[in-house]
Amino acid sequence: MKLIIKFIVFIVFAILISGCIEELGQLGQKEEQEQKGVEVEKTIGITNISEATEILIENVLESSSMGNAVAYILPDPLQKGDVVRPQVSDELKEYVIENKTWFAFVDDDPQETFPHPVRYVFIDAATREHKVVNEEWWPTINDVSIWDIEDSDEGGLNTIYSI
Repeated sequence: MKLIIKFIVFIVFAILISGCIEELGQLGQKEEQEQKGVEVEKTIGITNISEATEILIENVLESSSMGNAVAYILPDPLQKGDVVRPQVSDELKEYVIENKTWFAFVDDDPQETFPHPVRYVFIDAATREHKVVNEEWWPTINDVSIWDIEDSDEGGLNTIYSI
């Protein structure tokens, strides 16, 4: 009986060690590929609008009292050098994009005439970090009103209504 138990323990131990060796081998292959300049899949960044929308809903919309708020998210991320500005501003406010960034516009009271509280949401595509900026006017992207984007090559806005 003791011999059988020792044999089972030995087999389990051997399986565990072989799994560790296999993982170490895969890790070594990834490092080798990165050193050779081969693109290795990294899962931290945002790869599509669904992931950006999920971050917007979970971190911005659900954590606030949305009421009748409506959120709009661009179909593609903004690129380095793109500029977001309020449609109207007493001062020259602008948000220059430094990294690939998903942009959303949250209208907290869409039935109200402008100016009224709105939020600009910037979600870094590489780090998934988000920044919320309070404003009073709808945004322009590179001097194009967000309402005119659907008529451009951008493909139109995606709308998220309050729940």
